[in-house]
Amino acid sequence: MKSRPRVLVMGDLCLDTVVETWLPHTWERLAASGEHMVTLPIADRIGGTAYHFARRAVRFALSPTVVGAVGLDTGGDAVAAQLAAAPFEALIQSVGSAPTARTIAVYDAGGARYMFASPTNANDELSAAFVGTCGVESMDLVWISGLCLRAPTAPRYAAVIAAAATARERGIPVVLDVVPHDFHALFATFAEVHEVLGDLDGVVTEAHTAQRMLGLEHGGERPLVQALSETAEALLDVTPLAVVRMRNGSTYHQLALTRSKRRTSYAYPIPTGSALLGYGDTLAAEALRDHLESLTGRP
Repeated sequence: MKSRPRVLVMGDLCLDTVVETWLPHTWERLAASGEHMVTLPIADRIGGTAYHFARRAVRFALSPTVVGAVGLDTGGDAVAAQLAAAPFEALIQSVGSAPTARTIAVYDAGGARYMFASPTNANDELSAAFVGTCGVESMDLVWISGLCLRAPTAPRYAAVIAAAATARERGIPVVLDVVPHDFHALFATFAEVHEVLGDLDGVVTEAHTAQRMLGLEHGGERPLVQALSETAEALLDVTPLAVVRMRNGSTYHQLALTRSKRRTSYAYPIPTGSALLGYGDTLAAEALRDHLESLTGRP
């Protein structure tokens, strides 16, 4: 039986507190009414870009290994316990220098999502020494969330650079998922990203973020298909695989394009409520599955 391609996954891990249903009123109406308590189902569950991508990668016949960090606290215990039951490998560093990342996700009756995240947390404490024990050289692909690059002085920043360097030395492709959507505030251009990570074999990005970083006109009245194509084609100057997506009403459209002109188009209905958590990672994982051979040389 053919083995599943192994993917090293570097991104955030956190404990999400999720309001499992819509608030009965919009946030503004609640504030105006003076109501300060609403009784609704609430659940704590594991989240973060690394977890969500790995979970979807399994669905698309990949074998992910998550590498991340949690704090020495109840949140870290909860994340570790849920990862132990996950259908993929997780190599977790426990650190005493910062708490486990926490987020709160609330959805109101108007369809708006509110996310509250802890600013200083264990994710950025992931060390290069720990990552060096995680078998980067045995992987078929390294997937890096852009969130790993938000704090240049943090240990994880250096750890990601080291992992990318090891991958390049061994001929292992490196894919960057350009998040958050204001990634251009961290790196104005892809040339700046290259100075940090070196050559990238794939980039996954929102169209408007790529347009800003490529110096392209964004917005306007261009047809969606044209905007995606123009952005993906320009991105091929940066990477051999460009995966670009854009929202249009209740549908997300995604285009994957390679330098050999292989083109795959996707269209997905946008879910509501807590189903939005990890939604973008589903899109990314499917595109990587479909273009794995062009990245790794193996079908």
